[in-house]
Amino acid sequence: VDYAKYFSHSGSFMSYVDSHEHRAALELSLGCCRYPQQQQLTEVWMEVVQPFRSLISESRKGVFGVVVNSDSKIVLDKVLVEVKPYGYTQYTDDKGRFAFYL
Repeated sequence: VDYAKYFSHSGSFMSYVDSHEHRAALELSLGCCRYPQQQQLTEVWMEVVQPFRSLISESRKGVFGVVVNSDSKIVLDKVLVEVKPYGYTQYTDDKGRFAFYL
């Protein structure tokens, strides 16, 4: 799956990760606006800091998911999933599932 085509412009960070690292990355949007004005930054940060801390806390418990082809929605089994820089690797099971307990 070419993940770069799912991002708004060529040259974005996600496009770079796909083109040069040949892997997907996780991008999270916790706020309402992608590019807030400078005077809004403190307010936006105060709105998202607690959800962000909760996300970090939960992610330390583990990362779980199912790998599917984004076009056909078919589950992909025996796909290598890596967590970098920790070096954790795992293949998905016959239902495309993976679980890393960090």
